[in-house]
Amino acid sequence: MRKLIRSRREYKCNSCKSPIRKGDLYYKKSVTVGSPSNITIDNSTGYPAMVQHGYTFVDKICERCN
Repeated sequence: MRKLIRSRREYKCNSCKSPIRKGDLYYKKSVTVGSPSNITIDNSTGYPAMVQHGYTFVDKICERCN
């Protein structure tokens, strides 16, 4: 069971799109797309550039959508 967190500002539930008001309880869920730890160096333009192959973001889910 995930831990409930009290919101310090207003959010919107990523599941049902209802508002999470300041002071309400909600759940956090980390979502990873791709592989954020995989970084390569690309030198196709003559200048080296670091390319990251993924990212992580946090979904905020209201108490009712648990």
